[in-house]
Amino acid sequence: MINIGRRADRDLYEIADSLAEREVRFTIIDTGMTVNFNDPFGKMFFGQLALFAEFERHLIAMRTNEGLAAAAPVAAPAGASPSSPRPPSGKHG
Repeated sequence: MINIGRRADRDLYEIADSLAEREVRFTIIDTGMTVNFNDPFGKMFFGQLALFAEFERHLIAMRTNEGLAAAAPVAAPAGASPSSPRPPSGKHG
């Protein structure tokens, strides 16, 4: 369902209509509940799942942006090599 939440709203309605036309039923194994996309409850349930998936997608994007913003001040300048011990100069003795 997470992948469905990444689609535009109009695509979600097309998916729900397509499932309803083919009389697809969705069964939640843990509860044994069956969702029929031809009835109002099934459409509402599908919409809620899509809504939560979209919410999760936005949370991931928000956290990613916050992490990038927090890391920016401490990041090494572009082109700088990571700090590591210098290799030996080749002179022995």
